Amino acid sequence: MVQSDRSRRSDIGELSRHRVIRVGLLLAVWMVLIICRLAWIQIVHHDHYIRLSQEDQRRPRKTEPLRGSIVDRHNNLLAMSVVYQSVRLDQVRFNYVRLSSKEEKEGKRAEVMEKRRKAVRSLSGLLEMTESELDSKLVGTNKQLWFKRRLSPLVVEEVVKALEGIPGFTVVEEMERAYPNQELAAHLIGHLGANEKTTSRIGRAGIEQRLDDEMTGTKGEITLWVDARGRAFGRSDIKSRPGQDIQLTIDAALQRKVEYLLRQAVERHRAKGGAVVVMDPGNGEIHALANYPTFDPNRLDTGVASSAAYVNQAVMSPYEPGSIFKVVTYAAALEEGVIRPEEIIDCGNGQIAIGTRVIRDTHSYGRLTVEDSFAKSSNVGAIKIAQRLGKETFYDYITRFGFGAPTGIELPAESVGILHRTPKWRPDSIGSIAIGQEVSVTLIQAVRAVAAIANGGFLVTPHLVLKPEVGGGQAGASDERPARQARTRIIREETSRQMR
Repeated sequence: MVQSDRSRRSDIGELSRHRVIRVGLLLAVWMVLIICRLAWIQIVHHDHYIRLSQEDQRRPRKTEPLRGSIVDRHNNLLAMSVVYQSVRLDQVRFNYVRLSSKEEKEGKRAEVMEKRRKAVRSLSGLLEMTESELDSKLVGTNKQLWFKRRLSPLVVEEVVKALEGIPGFTVVEEMERAYPNQELAAHLIGHLGANEKTTSRIGRAGIEQRLDDEMTGTKGEITLWVDARGRAFGRSDIKSRPGQDIQLTIDAALQRKVEYLLRQAVERHRAKGGAVVVMDPGNGEIHALANYPTFDPNRLDTGVASSAAYVNQAVMSPYEPGSIFKVVTYAAALEEGVIRPEEIIDCGNGQIAIGTRVIRDTHSYGRLTVEDSFAKSSNVGAIKIAQRLGKETFYDYITRFGFGAPTGIELPAESVGILHRTPKWRPDSIGSIAIGQEVSVTLIQAVRAVAAIANGGFLVTPHLVLKPEVGGGQAGASDERPARQARTRIIREETSRQMR
């Protein structure tokens, strides 16, 4: 019996030892796994987790750069960016109250919220808002809203002091584009619009759109470093870089006079609209470019009577030129030597049959010199001259004068007009085109073509930009833009003189 008890106790002790060994082995394996995991995290992937930690602590915010200004050739401001400050409210942060369990039990939340609201209401005088307006904003449904915009610097200082310690309120800088001359040169300056991809604004028309990249500048960044409770413990700033200032070739005083005269002419003739281009024929500088009807880029949200007011007719709207196109017909014929100014042309008593058409003059002209035919704008005379050229040569000169192609002016959405290639011409097309029918041109194309007659036979590139500034300095004090396309001779100086 005694031996049996001893044997039983021995078996139990052996079993306990085995259990201890198993538990010890399990603990050892668990410790090895923990050590391996720690080594994996802290040694192998140390940089990765440090990066994740830093990203969790980092609170970056982009800052908008100051957009470059636009000035005329005499440095008169046409467009500028105005910086102002606004108060933004994050309602989630404002309505969130962190309380201890004891305070929570005592119902302190409502008391704390009421104290906050009273503090905000005390700002009603500073923010020029009634208490009902304040309350409506505080109980609104938006998570982020502009509490008050466009505050003066003096008011901002007092507002910042008054809001100190109240979460949810942030004073931020905003920029707004201003056009001090209202409608003046609105079509060529353009305006800004919302960017669908970001919160910033981008050029939507005119120079604002065409040179948007140059004027936008580079965004900066303010980075706050916060702990687990959201308390800031560090900050780093990367300053934004302002955009370039752009100096235009236009003269604001001349532009204003041209717009006034254009409006008078449109109203007097009860026209739907009109456009004027004033260009230096020697170098292509645009001194004025006016359209009517027009609009005020400061007040786009108010709308205008017609969408036509936003169309830059001088560049975007092709039209059938009519008799002014005879300049090309006569210049080409003189250049090719198929006519002489004193030569006699039979104008057929004011009518000519070509293809299936009969084209007439407004008067029954008989025999006229080339010079008189041009002076009297005879359709028959121009058609007979074009027939001497032939359609291939005539087409070549039309393209030489820049028709059927963009002029290169620094404005978006430029139309090239309509000019069909010779295989698409009908039997009577040469007659129609010779007198400015069956083609369409823009006003800027027509001005450039006539300039070639005035400047001795050179095709120039119309341009609006005189000089941009690098780095946002004062306009008119830095390097020129890259050289534009050189003038191209398209007719001899003698032909140009004869045409003049």
